[in-house]
Amino acid sequence: MNLSKNLLTLCFAFLSIKFCLCENVNVANVGSQVANNDSIEFDFVNLPGYGIIDDYNSTLSGNFSCFERRYGYYADVLKECSMFHLCYPTRDSSSEDITYQRFTFICSENGLFDQQNLVCVENGTLSSPCVEAPQLYDLSNVKLVESLQHSSPEFFVDASEADKPVNGSIIETAETQEATETKSNNPGQQS
Repeated sequence: MNLSKNLLTLCFAFLSIKFCLCENVNVANVGSQVANNDSIEFDFVNLPGYGIIDDYNSTLSGNFSCFERRYGYYADVLKECSMFHLCYPTRDSSSEDITYQRFTFICSENGLFDQQNLVCVENGTLSSPCVEAPQLYDLSNVKLVESLQHSSPEFFVDASEADKPVNGSIIETAETQEATETKSNNPGQQS
């Protein structure tokens, strides 16, 4: 099964999404390579309901990071919940490196991301205020992961494993930040 195609399928999980920026996914003949080779930006302008992300909504100036976050969906409070991110940690089986991939979405016009229910809803119908979204990250994503572990376990690293650094590099892949941290087990050091 092609992991890249599976990840792209996850990008379309929400029907009310208007735009999508997927980073570090290799899908042939879909997008163009960014000059610095750090990520691939996909232009979905030819797909119904999708368009180009403009500078205001771009993650180039954003501060959201998936580094050391569990698999799940995260409302972007700095973008007033009009944008949300899918964090997707994967582990390289040969090197034990964890790559933290981020996929960024924008809800349709007048839509906001409801962190409690993990869907885009009409402005004014959020189940809780946008500023409270970070308090719901763990609860809503634990429910999501539990559901996916039963239906599609091949899509992601077990959430409990994603939180545990291992020997080797931990890499976050995103346009705004690429962080590499080498972890090593030192005798006498508690983890």
